[in-house]
Amino acid sequence: MTSRQVDRPVQVTSGADDVPRVGPDFRALFEAVPGCFLALDPSWLIVAASDDYLRARMVCRDAVIGRNLIDIFPDDPTDPAAGGAAGLTASLERVARNLQADVMAEQDGPVRRPVAGSGPSAVTRWRTENHPVLDRAGRLAFVLHRIEDVGTTKRTDEDRAHAEREVHRERGRISRHLNDGIVRQLCSIGMALSGVLNRTRDPEVAGRIRAVLDDLDATITNVRSTVYPTIDRTTGSAGARDREGV
Repeated sequence: MTSRQVDRPVQVTSGADDVPRVGPDFRALFEAVPGCFLALDPSWLIVAASDDYLRARMVCRDAVIGRNLIDIFPDDPTDPAAGGAAGLTASLERVARNLQADVMAEQDGPVRRPVAGSGPSAVTRWRTENHPVLDRAGRLAFVLHRIEDVGTTKRTDEDRAHAEREVHRERGRISRHLNDGIVRQLCSIGMALSGVLNRTRDPEVAGRIRAVLDDLDATITNVRSTVYPTIDRTTGSAGARDREGV
């Protein structure tokens, strides 16, 4: 999008009677449009704000309408690296000079400026675009200022990925705990059967016990060599340390 043009208001009639009726309330439409938008006049005074913008910036409409955009979120004078206000001013000047849209580089900035005693403002990463709106003569009438909180989006994705990793780790811990219990139970059964084997004098009973002990040993070996490594690979954890003594 390079520029928009402002047309004169059109009077709408209603059918055969040609009775004029009120056209759409464009201010209400602008305020309800999805996305974080401001409408600025050529001197960068805010003339309209979308509801999403106010929510994102945590400000009320009366606090911004009629004020200069640069004055709403000035640079922090205590931060020598701050340059958001200068960058925004340069972007708006390019829009006024070239009558073309200008997309700024992503910048860290405050969600809101604190009032006295309210504590520090939250900081996120903003993506900012400025788009010219031209009148019928091709002159700059307004600037559409759009912001997007890309920092929140990135943090949300990171938090989700972290939560998924934690869920996998917890599942792995539970699986290892259950399998450790199974292995201990099998070992206990094997020790009990070995005691019976040592006491029995019946060859047939001894043969059956040995067969059961062989099956137990095979099951324990399979759990240790197959199940545990599979759990460790899927959860990304070193479960061997958790199984010391098993």
